[in-house]
Amino acid sequence: MDGRPADLVVRDTPIIVGDPAGAPARFLAARDGRVLAVGHHDRTRAFAGPDTVEVANPAGAVLPGFVDPHLHFATLVRLGQPTVRPTADGLARRLRRERRKTPPGAWVFLPGYDGDLDGLTRSALDRLVPDRPAAVRHATGHAAVLNSLALRALGWTARYPDGRIVGRLDDIARAAPPGPGPSEAAVRKAARTLLRRGVTAFSDATATNGPADWARLADWHARGLVPQRIGMLFAPDRVDVTWLDRLSAGRRFGLKVVLEPAGLDEAARRALTDAAALARAARRPLAVHVPDLETLVFALDVLGTLPLRPYVRLEHVGVCPPSLAPDVARVADAVVTQPGFLYWRGDGYRRRVEPALWPWLYPSATLLGAGIRLAVSSDAPVAPADPLRSLSALVRRVTRSGAALGPPTPVPAATLLALATREAAVVAGLEAGRLVPGAPADLVEVEPNPLALPPPEWDQIRIRRVFLAGRPVETD
Repeated sequence: MDGRPADLVVRDTPIIVGDPAGAPARFLAARDGRVLAVGHHDRTRAFAGPDTVEVANPAGAVLPGFVDPHLHFATLVRLGQPTVRPTADGLARRLRRERRKTPPGAWVFLPGYDGDLDGLTRSALDRLVPDRPAAVRHATGHAAVLNSLALRALGWTARYPDGRIVGRLDDIARAAPPGPGPSEAAVRKAARTLLRRGVTAFSDATATNGPADWARLADWHARGLVPQRIGMLFAPDRVDVTWLDRLSAGRRFGLKVVLEPAGLDEAARRALTDAAALARAARRPLAVHVPDLETLVFALDVLGTLPLRPYVRLEHVGVCPPSLAPDVARVADAVVTQPGFLYWRGDGYRRRVEPALWPWLYPSATLLGAGIRLAVSSDAPVAPADPLRSLSALVRRVTRSGAALGPPTPVPAATLLALATREAAVVAGLEAGRLVPGAPADLVEVEPNPLALPPPEWDQIRIRRVFLAGRPVETD
């Protein structure tokens, strides 16, 4: 220490440093954005000064800031969280209400619908909104429905005669009314939405990302609108090795391929093979979107036959029987999964998925048992970014209505926390997730202590304060 006091001191507080094998510390000092010291004995007098911020919370704990390795930040800026009730009646009422509020000729646009779009078509939407363009976009971002006037405005009447767009991510993104770009206030609000849940680092996994999307996010970060540590995945057809080489090395930047059940053909095989070759040439990870059993089997088949593979992270793995876990372990270096879906979307799964498959939905314990590196993410705004609720859902496997999706799956508390901190940071290539000397001083103060509470009850834990680079940040 050079004599200057620390910016932050944590004392008399359990400090979970991010190592599942290690005991919690009781003291931490940080200065100039980095952790100076961590230990089991109070050294406040050696480090504190008149301007040092102190945290002392024996009933709570300090954790590494949470890392979300798969969300869609620009979409979160535009849409916020899903708010439309997942029922046909709720959708119809909302569309009628939006139509009454919308000036003649303007679009009725309903993003973030969290229900089933199977029964909604162009003609049904025409009946609900007959006199102006209208579009409904699903919360996943993988489906949208347009009425006749919206199709005409975009020149898509022949392309999508039933008004339904599924899996065509570029067109789904364009299926919206024209308007200005996001405001600074909207960007700041989205960043603070994440901070309120303790998310201090994230990777934007939008499948259509290109250089302009990174430039925009990096600009928001440089201007302090998005203070978190950030990374990004890119569409393989929007970048090349030369451009990727200009970015920092490692896993912070990678490629992403989306597999959809309706498109598992030879063209999809070539696209996945070519993306793997580009990722390997650029020394970047390849993220593959496998939401269901069909896409998982397809990805394992294609990637498993490659003589040389890049670093492979499988996104979602929404359905995986135990018999496939060894194949996942052989082909993939990591799985980025969303156990929070069991809570937020689980009642829909119970309606659509046969009961025998419920234990195979987002089977985190099975994947961990197979030795697979696992990271937990939110996929926000498809579901709220709430790491503690996601970790609770991983072990509880209970829906919002209280119904079970298979038996509970116990995971040791320290291992569980690492899935949204240290392991998520490793997979996303972000400098985060641990509180050790030299590491960034990104941390959250919570209450009560997670290690004193059964993991199924972690959704009751409160985030009290969030620190980035050792400084408290505003979350409201």
